[in-house]
Amino acid sequence: MLIRCNALDGAILFHNANPVLECLRTVTRGWGLSPVEDAAPCITVSRRGRGYAIMERGADADREQTVVGAVCTLVMIVLNRIARGQERRIFLHAAAVSLDGRAVVFPATNRAGKSTLVAAAAFAGHTVIADDILSIGDTDGGGLAVFGPGVAPRLRLPVPPSLGDAFAEAADRLAGPQDRRYRYLNLPEAAVAALDDPHEISAFAMLQCVEEEVPPSLFRVDPGLATQTLLAQTLGVAAPPRALIDWVGDLATATPAILIRYRDPADAVTLLRNVLADTNAALRDAPTATPPPPGRPIAPAREASVERHPATPLVRRPEIERHERNSHPFLLDPNSGAIFGLDPLGDCIWDLLAEPIAAREIVETVAAVFPGNPREEIERGIVDFLARLRAARLVSVVHGENT
Repeated sequence: MLIRCNALDGAILFHNANPVLECLRTVTRGWGLSPVEDAAPCITVSRRGRGYAIMERGADADREQTVVGAVCTLVMIVLNRIARGQERRIFLHAAAVSLDGRAVVFPATNRAGKSTLVAAAAFAGHTVIADDILSIGDTDGGGLAVFGPGVAPRLRLPVPPSLGDAFAEAADRLAGPQDRRYRYLNLPEAAVAALDDPHEISAFAMLQCVEEEVPPSLFRVDPGLATQTLLAQTLGVAAPPRALIDWVGDLATATPAILIRYRDPADAVTLLRNVLADTNAALRDAPTATPPPPGRPIAPAREASVERHPATPLVRRPEIERHERNSHPFLLDPNSGAIFGLDPLGDCIWDLLAEPIAAREIVETVAAVFPGNPREEIERGIVDFLARLRAARLVSVVHGENT
């Protein structure tokens, strides 16, 4: 069966895969999934053995053993395809909810718990905009808004007992399609924003879920750090990297950025509602804090690691540009579009890399500047930083030199 989707320039072909189509209808809003007789399929979903194969035209097939797994993969392929076709939006690995009509965006960071917080907001009757991927762009009226994918939120299974009985009971009561890994929530139609519904952004909220039984606390986040966090979660944009940094920097400057440390997601939702009701007053006396690191950091390079070759000189690639925004430096590759945020120490190391220099020399230099810091900690941090620079292809190995 050929199905037209509002967001795609082609159709989706479901071949002997009607359960996947019906599940997709259940968990999406505003996708306009309707039969079409004459259209070229850009994605094919077909039954393969006991599972399903999902294949985008020109790409290898993804295989899933369950209906829910097939829907999760299909949704991701559709959203990635949408992102590639959008020139006036950025797509982020982030969640968002509308609390009393005010949209708050949760960039993905380490130990954020964004999916459980989105679920807690839904249990309290608030509108879910996105729980994993969203886009930000201009509205027809010229303002900036967050746009959701029109997909119901999902929870990873099993639901942790630490979330409490009330959360678990709500998750069971509103259970939708699920397999062993994921459960979509079966929310009322109006509780999930439809695809491309615009919501004006009121704040960016970085989340940090802690293990201690403490009330939620509020912190201000510097616009420069907010810019770094947002750029780290950018999934796709057609703009050149320098323009993207400036665009995101303007957004982070114009929009309040906060950090919420919390134990109970329902308590965090209550705090967020109070903050959004009068953001300026709430932040007036709030202390500042550094947001957690990105949820999906760049993986260290696999080949010839710095750790195994501490005497191998490295040098920064000549085409890499340094650009500063909101008092924070960034590296950008004009060829690949890669963007890499620097902290003050990283910026100093980047200066050292203007000439070929080995990891052990950098360690000696930094250790001399910070004699009170444990050398092992310095070495570990520098090795990780250099490995990430290599993984991002921002530096080159200088062969044939010894130091």
